[in-house]
Amino acid sequence: MENINVDKVFQDYGLEVQQIEPYVYKVLNTEKEISVDELQKDLEYCVLLTSERKGKKRLSTGGCYTLAYIYYIVTDIDNIELGYKYDDIASKEFGKVIYDAYEYDPKGEYTIDTIYARGEI
Repeated sequence: MENINVDKVFQDYGLEVQQIEPYVYKVLNTEKEISVDELQKDLEYCVLLTSERKGKKRLSTGGCYTLAYIYYIVTDIDNIELGYKYDDIASKEFGKVIYDAYEYDPKGEYTIDTIYARGEI
């Protein structure tokens, strides 16, 4: 994750965040619908704690991305305890929360089940 400018990614998505401990960010503007799939791809390695799907972002190529509210972002997916700690906190604060871990794998980029290669959209 050292090559990812996390602050720039947050700025690109209009996310107001507060870092509450290393690798953990609380999203302050939780009512903003964000493309979960695109945010994951830009962060490359993360756990997103989100609302249920709020809508879809249609792509010109025919597919679609999930839109949801983002509550917490954990950029260390290997720290399972950290992810579940904030899953519990978000659940108490927001009710139903979806725990969504994502790890970018360049080897799987061009496999048959991958519709879009990185940077193609």
